[in-house]
Order: sequence, then structure tokens, then C-alpha cells
Amino acid sequence: MTRHGPASSPATHSSDLSAALLAAETSGKFPTSAWPALRSFLLMLAEAQASGNMQLIASQIDASAGPLLAVIAARQALIQSRQALDVGYAAVAQAGDDMAPLAEAAAQLAALADDLAARAQQLGALISH
Repeated sequence: MTRHGPASSPATHSSDLSAALLAAETSGKFPTSAWPALRSFLLMLAEAQASGNMQLIASQIDASAGPLLAVIAARQALIQSRQALDVGYAAVAQAGDDMAPLAEAAAQLAALADDLAARAQQLGALISH
């Protein structure tokens, strides 16, 4: 038995906390029901630190925060892709009636739109898990 109750696997702490962090990221609120997972996680980290098990600490932080970091990175990539699409729209407008630059700008715009759609789907998949 550990200080925080019956032995439970570090993976359980990580997955419970990871789910709570993702829920908080999407809702803007940390669910009160997640407090036991956070408490257990912190106690497990304290025990790992006391025993000098830095490998466990690093792996648990990665497991708990990794999905949240992936969502944040995907959200940033989506924003950048949206900004690139806006630049693409401007390039189409600047091309005017000149067919060669218009065709090139339109092709680039289509590629940017595809990229934006892929990034939006990726973010949606990350958030729904």
C-alpha cells in the first residue's frame, strides 16, 4: 500500500489525468471529479521523486500531458493554416484577370484549403478521444 491508497498503476493515474486535462482544455473548467486522479498523480510523482526515479517522473508527465500538448499543437497548426489560407485568398484577389497568376494562386489556394481541412479533422479527432 502506498501513501495514496491501494496500489494502482501509474498508467491509470496518467490516463485519468490526461482525460481530465483534455476535458478542461475543451470546456475551460477542470472537472471536480478529476481531483482524485490529480491527487493520486501528484502523490505518485512525489514518491517517485523521493525514490530518485526520474525516469518514472518523466514518463508519467509525458503520458499525462502528451495528449494535451498534442491538442495545443494541433490548434496552433490550425490557426497557422487558416492564416495561410487568408493569404491565399489575397493572392487570388491580387491576380485579378491575369489567367496565369490566377490559375497558380487558385491552385495554391486549393492546396491551402486541403491543408486546413486536414488540420481541422486532426484537431477534431484529438479532441473527441
